[in-house]
Amino acid sequence: MSISENRTCRIGFVVVPDFSLITLASGIEPFRLANIAAGRKVFDYRTLAVFDRQVLSNDGVQMLAEDEISTLDFDIVFLIASLDAADFDSAKLSAWLRRLDRAGAMIAPVGAGTMIAARLGLMDGYQSVTHWRLYDRFQEQFPRVHLQRGVFCIDGRRASGAGGASTTDLALQVVANLVEPRIAVEVAEVVMVSKIRSGSDTQRLPTRWRFGIRDDRVARAIELMEAYIENPLPLETIAERLGLSLRQLDRAFGRALGRTPKQQYVLIRLQSAQRLLLETSEPIYRIAIRSGFFDSAHFSSSFKSAFGIPPTEMRKRTAP
Repeated sequence: MSISENRTCRIGFVVVPDFSLITLASGIEPFRLANIAAGRKVFDYRTLAVFDRQVLSNDGVQMLAEDEISTLDFDIVFLIASLDAADFDSAKLSAWLRRLDRAGAMIAPVGAGTMIAARLGLMDGYQSVTHWRLYDRFQEQFPRVHLQRGVFCIDGRRASGAGGASTTDLALQVVANLVEPRIAVEVAEVVMVSKIRSGSDTQRLPTRWRFGIRDDRVARAIELMEAYIENPLPLETIAERLGLSLRQLDRAFGRALGRTPKQQYVLIRLQSAQRLLLETSEPIYRIAIRSGFFDSAHFSSSFKSAFGIPPTEMRKRTAP
């Protein structure tokens, strides 16, 4: 899709109840600024509600959408949700999106909106990203979707984004594709992003920031631990890859985190197990295996030691 000088790209931003304000703003603002940079109305965008035009965001801010979804036609439809709205379902929305899909529109769910679109079968056979917190749940529920780990993805008449501020990256890519890269760069300068991320860039903060550490050796060791959860690497292998002895690795972790590499590795695996427990319906024995524990009793006792309750009790407490 490209835009001729005399044509306007019609974009709809569908906001579902409990939508994310930052995701919506991060998606709309680049198109507003692109119109200014281009010197004409290249993009005509509207906010849309599924039911009542007054829609409440997930932080309690009420927004008045410009229209309800109906017979309006668009070239691109962004589906804006939030982690709180991942289970939203609507026959009205489903019918409307399917009609637009048949008409050739690009369907672009972002954040938890990818869960909604995938549930409707609109992402089957396409590449897609989702928010990293939803990754395991998405993979379990939608095996027909080719899930990627980047910040956004454009695959034919499907676009998807991880949500939040990364929606700006997706919008900038759309601007670059449909208008020209120069306009996208001008917009990026105005919104003060230090880098226009590619779709394959990582979603999460750098390890040093997440753990509050300064030692690059410890950061790289943690990255290896996070990459090998189901099949944990021996600590000797981690130390060897970093050019350290086990004693040096142990001292580095002690100074940076106040715990041993073994303790940190176990904690990372248990935190992964906790996410799987809360966000998927996988059997607990399978979660134990995916977290690098091949003895269920050991997994249960380690989990209870870390979180105060055994995995069976945590699942009971969080069950709907």
